[in-house]
Amino acid sequence: MPLLKQYQSRILENALMTTVGFFLLYVGKNLLLPVLKMVEKEVSPSTLMTTIILLLVILVMGLAYTISLLKKYKTKLLYLFGVYWNNKLQIYCPVCKNPTMYEKSSKDCDVYCVKCQKEIRLRNEENHSNIPIHEAKKIVKEKLSKN
Repeated sequence: MPLLKQYQSRILENALMTTVGFFLLYVGKNLLLPVLKMVEKEVSPSTLMTTIILLLVILVMGLAYTISLLKKYKTKLLYLFGVYWNNKLQIYCPVCKNPTMYEKSSKDCDVYCVKCQKEIRLRNEENHSNIPIHEAKKIVKEKLSKN
């Protein structure tokens, strides 16, 4: 069943991208071309070329800045006890790296990944025994504070 959901989401993404593409093509053909023809008559070619180059430079700089911000604020994960941890001590799935959830009433060593739909048991790497979440959080907090 998850495979079917994956295909559905991809079909929706492709349909959306196609619709957006046709919209941009329509806008470019019917709205921008007449405006560009008017501008071409009123503005000298050198001024028009300079403006276009400046706009492209600004666009490239904006993209570079956005990419640098994404790299800077990307969540850095630490792998410990068979799962990933972020600096806020949230647990992430070892398979899909999405945040997991757990309830205090459930088993104290288990977390549940909603995306993968499976339980993940926290295990101590040294002796392969189960480790409760609250103890694991203490150890992870110590390791993160050292870094």
